[in-house]
Amino acid sequence: VAGAIAFKKYLSGSPAGFPGYFIFLVLTALVPSSALLPSARPVINWRAFSLAAFFVLLVSLMWEVTLAIPYGWWNFRAEQMLGVRITAWGELPIEEVCLWMAVTYATVIVYETVKCWQSSGRSMRHAFFGGPL
Repeated sequence: VAGAIAFKKYLSGSPAGFPGYFIFLVLTALVPSSALLPSARPVINWRAFSLAAFFVLLVSLMWEVTLAIPYGWWNFRAEQMLGVRITAWGELPIEEVCLWMAVTYATVIVYETVKCWQSSGRSMRHAFFGGPL
């Protein structure tokens, strides 16, 4: 988060604003799923995860880059972005690609953690974060 703020202020082409989109993504998707990863890691099928991530990226790329952005169905507020854009994909902000990966990652981890918790009969704290019974 600190690196994103520093990059936006000192290295990006548009230093005005705050990288709110990236910070929201980190705080709501990556931090919680990283906390749950140790308890979910043994039961995640990483090959299936890779395939799911690939198709989420493919469909999202096709949707946003070929339809949504070129036709102006939506766009992004530059002052809320880091300032790194993928020019070959219609000036798509890098945060959008990170979102596709983070959502797939967080969904799989939360799903597997809740599934393990429901089948274990143990407390929510133990299932989500491990530790003593």
